[in-house]
Amino acid sequence: MRIHLQPHNRPLSSKVARIELKVERADKHLHDLRVNLDAFYRVVQAEKSKFLVREIEPISGDEIFKIVAVPEVPPMISVIAGDILFNLRSALDHLAFQLVIANPACTSKKGIYFPFGENEPDYMASESRGVIETFAKTAVERIDALKPYKGGNDFLWWLCRLNNIDKHRLLITTSMRFKHRTATHADYAMMCATIGKGTDRGGILSEIRHTNFGGPVEPLKVGDIIYRKSKGSKQNQQLEFSFEVGINESKVVDSESLIETLYLMVGMVGNFILPKFADLI
Repeated sequence: MRIHLQPHNRPLSSKVARIELKVERADKHLHDLRVNLDAFYRVVQAEKSKFLVREIEPISGDEIFKIVAVPEVPPMISVIAGDILFNLRSALDHLAFQLVIANPACTSKKGIYFPFGENEPDYMASESRGVIETFAKTAVERIDALKPYKGGNDFLWWLCRLNNIDKHRLLITTSMRFKHRTATHADYAMMCATIGKGTDRGGILSEIRHTNFGGPVEPLKVGDIIYRKSKGSKQNQQLEFSFEVGINESKVVDSESLIETLYLMVGMVGNFILPKFADLI
């Protein structure tokens, strides 16, 4: 999985091109992360019977698929994720620095970094935003439009917060999460009744092959029930279950897909944020 940086309509300045090198490095780390994840997932798939078991509950008689052990995520995966975050945050900080020094009125080059806040009031009062506003008001208007705070642009806020965590701790927190399972006939009937209002014109819903309905949304733990089939159910489909590495930092990110989150962050910085400021540097 690689991000393809979109071509721009006009040549970029050498300064912007150099900042983009940081994003390209993050993209390279993203590829390395995918390679490490794929190797880990092959092991998980081969040993799935050791952590996911099928049981019949003695009281209800229901058939359940239960987690009896949780695979340990290799530490190198967290290390590579931290490298991606660092390069993306570094690209944003370099952007902020170039926006400031591009203004002839700039006399100080200290304490300049891309601003963000825990919420909108915190962001608006941040020291870094004030520094940029002093020397580059047009730039800060565009930064304001990005809403780099919790509840504004959560991906941008996640990026800044997670990078701070990674700088002060060896590893960011990763965990195993339930991704999806085979969609059953019962799932299809439920979707028809809710989404399709009783019908499925064109058979669109029947094309859905996977669902995470009914499974745990928090990081996997021993005892989690991934799927339950009621006693007497006529559901006889062969079920496949998929799991993936999630990022789970308390009060920041709650068990989101690690690779998808970082993939979107790389694209956000490289294809959306940097081009917005190219004409100001």
